[in-house]
Amino acid sequence: LENMDADEIMGLFWQEYTFALENHGFAVETAFGKLNGTLKINIELLRRAFDNLYSNILKYAEPSKHVQIRYFRENDHVVLILQNTISPSPDRIESTNIGLNTCRRILKMFGGSFETQESERIYRVTLLLPLI
Repeated sequence: LENMDADEIMGLFWQEYTFALENHGFAVETAFGKLNGTLKINIELLRRAFDNLYSNILKYAEPSKHVQIRYFRENDHVVLILQNTISPSPDRIESTNIGLNTCRRILKMFGGSFETQESERIYRVTLLLPLI
């Protein structure tokens, strides 16, 4: 694991994903707070986890509804929240949850947590990464 600036890493990843989602026709609402801290992470594993989250949005989100991406500092953690409306499309691929389980394991390796919630077609992912 390496120490990396939280603002730099989170900004790099989520600005890139926001741009890519917009290029796929999604309307994205963002709120990126100042983090002022350091993450102890493996950049490749973190990219793998975030790529899984991005891929899930592409596969399962309703493109005509907003995708919300926000992160902020809460106490000694970075909190990342992704929220979207689940597509009602009949050709939607059923999930095996392998990607989500991978995310959960990676976040645990970094001392963080990973939670998902689904209610009335609204899907929300909340993850926490500890700041050092």
